Amino acid sequence: VVPAGPGAGGPAPATPVAPTVPNWVNFGYSLADWPGYSVATLSTCTYTTMSAAIAGFNGGKGIIDARGCSSAINFSSYQKLDLTNDLVIFTNAGFDLQGSAGFNATKAVSLFLITPDYTTESPATPTCVSGSFTVGGGFTFDKDISTIIYTPCQVNIGSGINYWGQIFGGKTKID
Repeated sequence: VVPAGPGAGGPAPATPVAPTVPNWVNFGYSLADWPGYSVATLSTCTYTTMSAAIAGFNGGKGIIDARGCSSAINFSSYQKLDLTNDLVIFTNAGFDLQGSAGFNATKAVSLFLITPDYTTESPATPTCVSGSFTVGGGFTFDKDISTIIYTPCQVNIGSGINYWGQIFGGKTKID
């Protein structure tokens, strides 16, 4: 507030403190990190094979090990995956989530979308070997899904995406 009339005014506002950002954490694939989860290993990553894997968990917690898939996990065109419990998807090729596709849930669940980083350097830095992570074009995450995205590559989130969770990426671009 500046007092009425001529004068220097009040003191300058305090300089904001810069946030502390943690160092990069290399996160690989280890089943020991996921006790209580069942695993489905896929070499073909389509909407159909993903839906079948989720159904095969019979309502329990599941890991889809899609590291053997040669192309990015791609959902689009009204393809909705219904989650009944916590789900983890690992892929080395990245994610391309577009169109009117999405993840649905009728209760609170956790979703982990992971492109692992296996580097052993110290201090760790993100090492993007292949694949990026893209969410755009009307893709939806149900409000009951808490999602964590992890990739050493770039994460691209398009405009109009409702997302509840955290992003841990080598780079990010959020419209």
